[in-house]
Amino acid sequence: MFTNLILKITHIAYFSIFNSYAMKKTTLLFGMLLAFATTQAQSIERQVIGSAGSTITNGSTTLEFTVGEVAVTTITNGTTTLTQGFHQGDRMIVVLNAKVFLQGPLLGSGDGLMQDGLRSGGHIPTATPYSDGATADASVFNVTGNDAIVDWIYVELRDSGDNTSVVAETSALVQRDGDIVHTDGTSGLSFMVAEGNYYVAIKHRNHLGVITNATQALTETGLSLDLTDNSVTMYSGNGNSDPLTNFGTPNASVYAMWAGDANNDERVIFLNTGAESVDVKQLVLDRSAIESPFGASVFYKPQGYYNEDLYMDGEVIFLNAGNDLILVRDNVLADGGNIFNSVFHIISAQLP
Repeated sequence: MFTNLILKITHIAYFSIFNSYAMKKTTLLFGMLLAFATTQAQSIERQVIGSAGSTITNGSTTLEFTVGEVAVTTITNGTTTLTQGFHQGDRMIVVLNAKVFLQGPLLGSGDGLMQDGLRSGGHIPTATPYSDGATADASVFNVTGNDAIVDWIYVELRDSGDNTSVVAETSALVQRDGDIVHTDGTSGLSFMVAEGNYYVAIKHRNHLGVITNATQALTETGLSLDLTDNSVTMYSGNGNSDPLTNFGTPNASVYAMWAGDANNDERVIFLNTGAESVDVKQLVLDRSAIESPFGASVFYKPQGYYNEDLYMDGEVIFLNAGNDLILVRDNVLADGGNIFNSVFHIISAQLP
């Protein structure tokens, strides 16, 4: 809840006064402020008394806020207005500096970082593909090198008492080196929740989502959470599938979110009901029927921003060298839960 003690004199000026919960009388305070105001110039700069509240910025916009009960009364004499409320001490912002690899673009790069073919090809939209409607300035996608943007990603904080209950969520961007950043392309993520313990979940449009097995202590000063190694234990409650895939030799210490969920049903399937091959083939046929002068063809390679582009290089391939379904097959066979080494095995997202 937000509150301000506001004093308006000709030009609007603001006073925020910290009160105890028990004090709800405003007459004396109002008189003191009014007496002070009449001895000053026509404009009084705002003052905030009390430590509750904070300031956040995204680089271009700054929001200053206080935390407390709703305003309880407003008094005015026609030229001066006083709005009274009561501050609390709880901080209502936490910062998360997370890092994660997406398997698809990591496999498509030979330098230990994720490839940024979607960015370099001009395919990443400035509007998020997720439901919160976030946007990013087009200039964010001009950055190259380790901090080049790979794609949009989605981050959730879940309640410490119920890992299925989402208390805060946001679209974000992931860089080549795995850093998850705000839509400005550089800042860590800020959530408007009280400092405390939360489960952290990360989702992507064609990779299997993950969530921490234990709560993480989030504060205003920030928490660093690196999911590219095995220092953080991940939730694994949906069968025997590994939450993150291990790249093995020579990258035995590198972990990434499973690629291959072309139809976004939180499963990776090579040969079974709901197989990704159906969606990849259909996209190729649909796009070739529209774009190719030769009509519909399973050999066509649509270019753009598609969930079926599992390597995330800006191209969808169904029947050709380097086709996206090779990744699905190899993942199904490599999953630690596939004890029978079956192509019919299903990898499920490890999300409660």
